[in-house]
Amino acid sequence: MLTTTLTPKEIFKDLQKHVIGQEEAKKVLAVAMYNHMKRVNNPHLQLEKSNILLIGPSGCGKTLLAKQLAKLFSVPFTMADATSLTESGYVGDDVQNVLHDLYRAADNNMKLAEQGIVFIDEVDKLRKRATSASTTANVGNEGVQQGLLKMIEGHNVKMQEDGGRFNTSRPAIPMNTDNILFIFSGAFVGLSFENEGQVSADDLIKYGMIPEFVGRIPVISKLTDLTPAELRRVLVEPENNVISQYTRQLLADGMTLSFTAGALDAVVEEAIKRKSGARGLRSIIEKAMLNIMYEAPSLQGEVSQVIVTPETILSGGKAEFKKKRKSRGRPRKQQRVSEPSYSSHQTAKVEERAC
Repeated sequence: MLTTTLTPKEIFKDLQKHVIGQEEAKKVLAVAMYNHMKRVNNPHLQLEKSNILLIGPSGCGKTLLAKQLAKLFSVPFTMADATSLTESGYVGDDVQNVLHDLYRAADNNMKLAEQGIVFIDEVDKLRKRATSASTTANVGNEGVQQGLLKMIEGHNVKMQEDGGRFNTSRPAIPMNTDNILFIFSGAFVGLSFENEGQVSADDLIKYGMIPEFVGRIPVISKLTDLTPAELRRVLVEPENNVISQYTRQLLADGMTLSFTAGALDAVVEEAIKRKSGARGLRSIIEKAMLNIMYEAPSLQGEVSQVIVTPETILSGGKAEFKKKRKSRGRPRKQQRVSEPSYSSHQTAKVEERAC
């Protein structure tokens, strides 16, 4: 059983350490997870299952929020893409395979798996459309929604112990999904709201989700695009952010890593241009760091500091390599960088700006 006694405020506080922005979604998730724990630990209360739907654009933090919940409560976690799922009889992954993946994530421990978290992305792609060039695709989409009903509501669902497509001639084992938390997400492009900013069950049904499916997901939260200031904070504030990871790698080679303020701004500008949100920040940083990580190991003992500038980000320019100064008499002061920088020796305080 999930024996943790974390309160919603404590859950929210942990999410704050890892995910920037989306305060309302964090609050919704904190309360939903607390109620889920209460339901698991007190079956006599007969509480409704708190399955969750996160609606928001790519790169706004939906996946990271779900992952961090699983990490916080030390439960198995698995992810699936709704577009790869099919109802039985069609080409693709049976919906039961999601449970098999959770079972594997729990190291084949059924009791542990039955308290895990399943995250299914792109669920908006399962919408049924009023008209479509492909009638078969429509039927399949609705069929997948139907196939998920029993699983997300809470039942004993049979799955193949060794994975693969469900086949009655192969060994099957039951998994009780009553205490498995299902978190769904999607962009839901074009979704119209009856009440501005508030997503209702009717809105989702009009969009193309079947009423039975919507009815099994009582918790709905709408996330928004991250502002430029929030994207900048993503680079330096969360625990184990991408810059801190590279900082540790270079420290192992005897060098400090610094990003100038202009370099951070350039990363954010590039992510906004690509419309990739926080997810795009990592790829931009990784591209800029490639040549640095290629050259740095060969410069151990010669270079003390690596400085990433806007040119490094925007045009593939070389970073600045500050050579170690030889000790000759009175030590000279190190040359200052022309603009503020964020180094491995301090936590960057991000300037709050109107966006």
